[in-house]
Amino acid sequence: MALTLGMGLTTSASQLNRDATHFFNIVQRKAWGPRWYNNPERHLIKAVGFHEHPASNRHMHIAAHVPYAISERLMVEGCRVWKSIRPAGDYYSDPIDDVGRYASYISKDAWSKASQDDIYIYASREY
Repeated sequence: MALTLGMGLTTSASQLNRDATHFFNIVQRKAWGPRWYNNPERHLIKAVGFHEHPASNRHMHIAAHVPYAISERLMVEGCRVWKSIRPAGDYYSDPIDDVGRYASYISKDAWSKASQDDIYIYASREY
């Protein structure tokens, strides 16, 4: 899934990373139930994100590997969940058609050392 999480207000990369983690945790709880993290039947989100425009319009583009139950939640409830975390923030989600092209797009600013400090990774404890 292709996701864009916008902050809507000036803030730090570390805060956006915490908010994104909180967002993914809520979505998984909605899909797998309250004990989602310890459920052996679950398939957790794995994601990598890159920050853009920290001085003017901080947001993050994320590529997420998700099972169908999660992609459905992201498409149907993702905006509402993100708005509950970041009321002024923007949300976008869509399936990725061309993985190579999307990877190139989201990582375009990752060449700078400062940007590498702000790369976001989300995975369960098993990966």
